[in-house]
Amino acid sequence: MPQKKSRRAATVARMARVHRSAPKKPYTPSPRSDGEMHPKGVLIGYARVSTLDQNLNLQRDALTETGCTKLFVETISGAVSDRPVLRDVLTFARAGDTLIVWKLDRLARSMKQLIETVETLRLRNIGFRSLTEAIDTTTAQGRLVFHMFGALAEF
Repeated sequence: MPQKKSRRAATVARMARVHRSAPKKPYTPSPRSDGEMHPKGVLIGYARVSTLDQNLNLQRDALTETGCTKLFVETISGAVSDRPVLRDVLTFARAGDTLIVWKLDRLARSMKQLIETVETLRLRNIGFRSLTEAIDTTTAQGRLVFHMFGALAEF
């Protein structure tokens, strides 16, 4: 009988060595293109107006109140497909971040353009929120609503 116990103890010890989890690495923030170190989950605000006559204060206040730590502001028509500040936002954002806009039309002019932009964010594991429409792709409900928009846009 003592041999069975020793074999069993040896088997248990071997299994413990095999299933031992690796020690967790401490979290280190990722460097961004601006050289700063940012923790995961940065809320990035994007505000846009079409003309200099329009006022950004409402958008800026809403984004700041939401907790955006980085704001990007652009004055250019939404009909322009190449928007330099939006390109900077997409370059700045990292996985785990969330891009927040005041309204959907601030991010894109057409449904197709909006879906393409949000899909680009999703593929990079970047969340998207629209404050006015209460769409948040970091939640299951928000993804569902956004997919319904996409499905309707196809018809």
